[in-house]
Amino acid sequence: MKQLDELTIFQFPQMVKEHCGMFIVEDLSELDHEVKRIFIVSPDSQSTRGDHAHLDCWQTLVCIRGIIDVIVDDGIQKKKFTLSEYGRAISVPPGFWCAQNYSAMSSLMVLCSHLYNEKDYVRDYDKYLLHKNTQE
Repeated sequence: MKQLDELTIFQFPQMVKEHCGMFIVEDLSELDHEVKRIFIVSPDSQSTRGDHAHLDCWQTLVCIRGIIDVIVDDGIQKKKFTLSEYGRAISVPPGFWCAQNYSAMSSLMVLCSHLYNEKDYVRDYDKYLLHKNTQE
């Protein structure tokens, strides 16, 4: 399993042409996980979302618009990653608590390794810490 200090921001390739930007995801095998589900979060106002962990699902978070601070927590320390450019991304493995702080009118695309399964979510931070302590 990856450690918190191994997580890094990366950039999808971009093509800018005539006042229109496009980032390209051609080879999904370059990600650390397969992709079975994609969703987009686009809050109108500043907000916090996420605030949970996954037991099995990897998620790659991709900035589409605006500024999104991604707070990743391993149960011991937290690290903030700022996605502030179109196509900028971070892959978060299962086992990390993760929250996203969105600026107004921002958008985030999430590429998931698993289909939605409520049993994969840990939504209570104390239960997350208990789970982490039993894993070590």
